[in-house]
Amino acid sequence: MLRCHDVTRLVASDGLAALGPGVRFRVWLHARMCRHCRRYGRQIRAIGEMARRLAYEDEAGVTFAPLAARIRAALTDIRPSTTEETP
Repeated sequence: MLRCHDVTRLVASDGLAALGPGVRFRVWLHARMCRHCRRYGRQIRAIGEMARRLAYEDEAGVTFAPLAARIRAALTDIRPSTTEETP
């Protein structure tokens, strides 16, 4: 079984695509059982999506002030509730 440290490193580096199906399955299985790694995966995906939007909107000439407000609002939406335990 993979440890949280291993899973977070793989998810953050986006190295899952280069790995074999067995390792990807073990990462998936770990994430199904570990709510902290699931939360981390959601946060990494949200950051990646915001970065892609930022790059696209920067090329289109959009100013950054409205974008910064949208990013703050999105980050507020994905913050864990205060009733959940933290590691």
